[in-house]
Amino acid sequence: MRIKGVDFGQAPPAVQEIYQRAEKALGRVPSPTTVTAHVPDLLAVTTNLGAVISGSKIVEPRLKTLASLRAAQMAGCPF
Repeated sequence: MRIKGVDFGQAPPAVQEIYQRAEKALGRVPSPTTVTAHVPDLLAVTTNLGAVISGSKIVEPRLKTLASLRAAQMAGCPF
């Protein structure tokens, strides 16, 4: 059973703003974002966490990308 994501038109304004930023950055809104939107506070926190991790200069961007891809492979993530 899959959880249906929150549609843009059904989302509260704060979630719509996050959707718009994702659309601008990625060209789409990822499914995990729409599912997490069922709990707007959680979506806001995870979005901010992702931004902090992405913006960190401690680990070089290429290595972060490789680590993310490897973690997704290990978890069997289809994304």
